[in-house]
Amino acid sequence: MGAVVDFQTGPIRDASRAGDYGRVIELVRKGRQMTQAALGQALGMSQSAVSRLEKRGPASYSTTVLTAAAAHLQIPPALMGLADGRTARVQVRDDDPMH
Repeated sequence: MGAVVDFQTGPIRDASRAGDYGRVIELVRKGRQMTQAALGQALGMSQSAVSRLEKRGPASYSTTVLTAAAAHLQIPPALMGLADGRTARVQVRDDDPMH
């Protein structure tokens, strides 16, 4: 997977902003010169399931599938509508009467 994919501009960013994560997967997969069958094999899905995933549009997606696809294709989790896995930092004030 040596191909460089631009996540900051263009169609991938537009698809992500529209919530069309299947399109993000499709664009990155093609940018990485990977077939639907190869991605499906890596994710434990059939080629036709990958095709349906990529054509779903801005709908609801399984976070398990999105996480696996993002990891395999090296897509930043935020572009897939996922948390990035880092622990959120919460600042608690000592002078707050609620704490």
